[in-house]
Amino acid sequence: SCSVSNNDVSASLYSKPASKHPPQIICFDDVKMEPFDLQIPSRVFNHWINEKGPIVVAVSGGPDSMFLLHQLRIISKNKGKLIVVHLNHGLHATADQDAKYVRRYCDQYGIHYIERGIPVLFYSKKMGKSVELSGRILRRAFLAHFSRLYRAICVVTGHHLDDHVETFLMQLLRGAKSGLGRILDPSYYGDVMFLQPLSTVSKDTILSFLDDQNIPHLLPYK
Repeated sequence: SCSVSNNDVSASLYSKPASKHPPQIICFDDVKMEPFDLQIPSRVFNHWINEKGPIVVAVSGGPDSMFLLHQLRIISKNKGKLIVVHLNHGLHATADQDAKYVRRYCDQYGIHYIERGIPVLFYSKKMGKSVELSGRILRRAFLAHFSRLYRAICVVTGHHLDDHVETFLMQLLRGAKSGLGRILDPSYYGDVMFLQPLSTVSKDTILSFLDDQNIPHLLPYK
């Protein structure tokens, strides 16, 4: 009951060679984790852990979001409700398999799962924006929608330290004067708070931890 079969998720999607860690023997219940020091403001954490509202988690199935989901699940110990939102961009051949993988994980742990397709290509053509920017705009809009719908405390995403550094350097090249500290602050979409709890965790740390613990995840798209 705890396995992920080859029929559910292609072995090629995993970060580990199938011969070493075949999907059919992976059992999430065997995973033991210690919570990292996630960057969650105390007022948000206390409200969540005391069941005063759920947290919406954006989960693609990639290493960053699966690491985040694992950590939040361990920390909450069923005291704080998690709502996982998987947004299917429909841009890759494996998009439906990605969604099936995330859904299987959520079903196993009784986590509320929401999946929605978002019209990235249509929006990109209609608005004359890049596919990357269109995806970012639609993701925030849809995540904010579900946050309001479920009266969530906030939305959390798996952006890590390397993401912030890359964004900071890009902003410097464009002449922006804001520092890295501002990037680590919560952001808002209207009245919805967005947090990035992995702000101080590097990509290498995430990948090393997942590898050490044999935690399956989907490969990021190139």
